Amino acid sequence: MTALFRSGLTTLVVLAAAATVVVFPRGLAPARPPAPRLALAAPSPAPARMPTAGEILARGAAVGLTAGQRARLEALDRAWRADAGPLEAALRAAGEEFSRFMAGAQGAGRASLAEVRERAAEVSALGQSLRERRQAHATRAVAVLDERQRQRLGATVNTGGGR
Repeated sequence: MTALFRSGLTTLVVLAAAATVVVFPRGLAPARPPAPRLALAAPSPAPARMPTAGEILARGAAVGLTAGQRARLEALDRAWRADAGPLEAALRAAGEEFSRFMAGAQGAGRASLAEVRERAAEVSALGQSLRERRQAHATRAVAVLDERQRQRLGATVNTGGGR
């Protein structure tokens, strides 16, 4: 072997070693198994949203409410606001707390999956409770109407008369 060939071969080996260190900084240790993924079910379509008493009252002229119906719907609306207000505030507070927790967990680099699930479950339970109560309230509010008024209400909801 000539000196030129030997120096070229040495340079090539040094470059290969340097490239290996850059490409594989931890060496050729076995790869970690992939982190477990959360299996999420495909979301089911949301059921048709029935209007609250307040939303029906807002469409009162189009629906043709009587004075008695208006009075019953106003009472239902007051009850709904009294019931939903504290629950909505609790849901907002839990959502903000969860956001702060997640921001802190990301800043710290890690949080256990169990803790994330536990905190998310609190927010989810409050949201589910609010949806169930709203559905029950809306069912009572729509029950105040007669069939013709329900059809009129459906027409105003479907043409963008609601939220």
